[in-house]
Amino acid sequence: MSFSKIDIRILGVFICFIFISKVIYGQEHDHDNDHKAHHHEGHVYELGFSPSITLIKPEDETAPSLHLHAHRRLGSENFKQRLSVGLGVETIFTEHLHYSLLASFSYNPFAAFIIDVSPGILFVEEEDESIREYLTHIELTYEFDLGQIGIGPVVGMALSSEDTHYMVGVHIGKGL
Repeated sequence: MSFSKIDIRILGVFICFIFISKVIYGQEHDHDNDHKAHHHEGHVYELGFSPSITLIKPEDETAPSLHLHAHRRLGSENFKQRLSVGLGVETIFTEHLHYSLLASFSYNPFAAFIIDVSPGILFVEEEDESIREYLTHIELTYEFDLGQIGIGPVVGMALSSEDTHYMVGVHIGKGL
């Protein structure tokens, strides 16, 4: 799989997003106490969804999409409180339905910033055939607390041998 110029630019935006967030948030503070202030503290599970706009690169088509997930935090102390695993599904509403079933691995490096890597299977339903292939989906989210709800911007990229798509949307999550 080779990266085009737009793939490298999007990857650069992701890296800048991480860097800028870290610089803004990078003042000296107690990471453990700061993480506890975030809405994930005290919750073992999270249900979330992300309505978004997606650019499907091979087809040069934009379409609405929806990503749903259920996560379970691995622990309540130290490093484990920053890790979650779960399942997800993403659907892109195009003429040829695109959907993915995903195993999701999330990391909270600090407070409200979430990095999610989800390997899975991409399904594309076309008129005369169904395509199934391996897919890696990567998302970056920054959440703001509204009580028990986290809401914030999300950007993502999914790569497979036949498909690359980029998404920008809003993540909404509820801790349980």
